[in-house]
Amino acid sequence: MNPIKRTKFNISLLGDTQVGKSSMVEVLTGNPFQETRVSTIGIENVLQSAVFDGKKYLFKIFDTAGQERFESISSQTIKIADGFLLVFSVDKKVTVERIEKWIESIKSNVDITKKVLILCGNKIDIEEREVSNEEAMKYASEKNIKYFETSAKTGFGIKEVFEQLYSDIYELNKSLEKSSSNEKTGETLDEKN
Repeated sequence: MNPIKRTKFNISLLGDTQVGKSSMVEVLTGNPFQETRVSTIGIENVLQSAVFDGKKYLFKIFDTAGQERFESISSQTIKIADGFLLVFSVDKKVTVERIEKWIESIKSNVDITKKVLILCGNKIDIEEREVSNEEAMKYASEKNIKYFETSAKTGFGIKEVFEQLYSDIYELNKSLEKSSSNEKTGETLDEKN
């Protein structure tokens, strides 16, 4: 397969405050988990890379603040993101209920059919769950998105969820590039007739 032309993509991490978005990014980038963390103010970002079809691609991950007062800043990342990791904490049901708000925000800003969304239940190391795996899977199925469970504390699933996101973004953009190329070819043929 031919690699795609575009080489840089953006990912937005969305979810309520204290669901572990920043801790997930810290663990992903090889830093140790910190038991106590200061909430993100505004936006922080990191750059990661992945290789597909023999070519290196860059993924800029925007770690957004979950507090309502920073929602306008978070919505700025929605407009430029190619993929979204919608994070909730399995020990707080309200955080999964608020995922709907983030999905609506994505839909009102971009063409959701050209974006990748993955739902992520974090903090599965906590025994007192308010959201079961079955409930989260059902919700993800209703929204037609993939679901992963992670623990930033133990590192479980962190690498896998991001690798899936990179892969899905790459595959979707490969498909979009191909259909765009086919449309241009079709237009050229019509013009000749």
